[in-house]
Amino acid sequence: MIKHNSQDILLNLQRTLLEGRTKESAQILASILQNQQGVANYLRNVNMDLVYKNLSVQEEKYSKQGEHGEIAKRWVLFTKLLFKYYRDRESGSEQIIDSYIELFKNCEQFLEQRVELFSFVVKSITKEYNLIIKQMKANAKDAEAVKRATQASKKLDNDQIQTLTSFLRIVTQKNYTDLKVMLSNQQMKIQFSNFKFDQADKYDKLKKETSLVDVTPKEDLITYNYYKGRILMFESNFFESSQHLQNVFNNCPNTKKGKKVGRQVLKYLIPVNIFMGRYPTLELLKQYNLLEYKDICETVRQGDIKSLNIAIDKYRMLWISRSLIVLMDQIKVFCYRNLCKKVWLINKKERKINLNQFFKAFQISHSEANQPTIPEVCCIIGNLIYLDLIAGRIFQGKDNNRWLTMEANPFTKKKPEDINWQI
Repeated sequence: MIKHNSQDILLNLQRTLLEGRTKESAQILASILQNQQGVANYLRNVNMDLVYKNLSVQEEKYSKQGEHGEIAKRWVLFTKLLFKYYRDRESGSEQIIDSYIELFKNCEQFLEQRVELFSFVVKSITKEYNLIIKQMKANAKDAEAVKRATQASKKLDNDQIQTLTSFLRIVTQKNYTDLKVMLSNQQMKIQFSNFKFDQADKYDKLKKETSLVDVTPKEDLITYNYYKGRILMFESNFFESSQHLQNVFNNCPNTKKGKKVGRQVLKYLIPVNIFMGRYPTLELLKQYNLLEYKDICETVRQGDIKSLNIAIDKYRMLWISRSLIVLMDQIKVFCYRNLCKKVWLINKKERKINLNQFFKAFQISHSEANQPTIPEVCCIIGNLIYLDLIAGRIFQGKDNNRWLTMEANPFTKKKPEDINWQI
């Protein structure tokens, strides 16, 4: 176990990297980036300029020792860059982006010397991305500062994507196939952080190289399924999205961290499953503290459009922050279907029902300020028929009344995978 209050934790990191003690190296690196108490206290109290100077002296010393010295020099350089990034992060320096990119690019040497640590290091450093963005936004106090922060964020995105692409080229050249999905996951993560969902799909390695599923570590496949599930959700491919997200949820361990991940997955799995006709239990919503979905599920089941709109508006900012606001509008389709089913049941499952019956039901189910017209009701029911959520057709009789004729069991669910929501 590394002592966090040792005289020089950076020297320990450099030494363990040089000697190939990967487990200890990972512990020290994690303790620095996560700002663990002992490490944070030590690094705050040292003379940072003096430490940086000493590391530079060591780098110069190793440069005179041939091949072994050249390897050692690289680890000194990595330690220097890590320390510089830490110093800029803690001080809130505007140089933090340059420090971060330099450190991230330097991870390449792990592919040369410590490939078993490469995945851990890339994931650990990539986690810092959101912290940097958050810090830049917090420091932006005026319009000019916001503009600079936005430009810096774009630069960070481009540089990081390019660096990951460079890593992928090296991984391909060296035939480290087990690292490909991990790197593509980090690229998708960056796109999701910037709400560029349409861009994330082009970094899907498994889509292009399906054989990678046999060599990719399980934890990277689980991460892939999370991002793939969300990509498919935004493409309105709800059936496949549900399969990917359910896979992630099923693999969440019964630990504090596992429950945290499970809650994150359920934020998207619950609304996706509504399109499959599956609703969560109240016990599950309470267990994961996701009661904001309670009213959504209940109103969709009941076909209560008015209450559904209220439930959506109540948590509108939450849906926006989760990029779910468009999906919430799409969920109204199932609410309309269930409302139409109620009318059918009230009419004792008649196969021919006057559209005025549906019109009255729609009026009752909408607020006074948002009353639908007959043409709008026809349009909604027509869309439900087009999606095969109702098996029937609309026609106008000789008496000029509009009717909905239906099959014997018009609300029998079509297989979820057969519904084309992208129409």
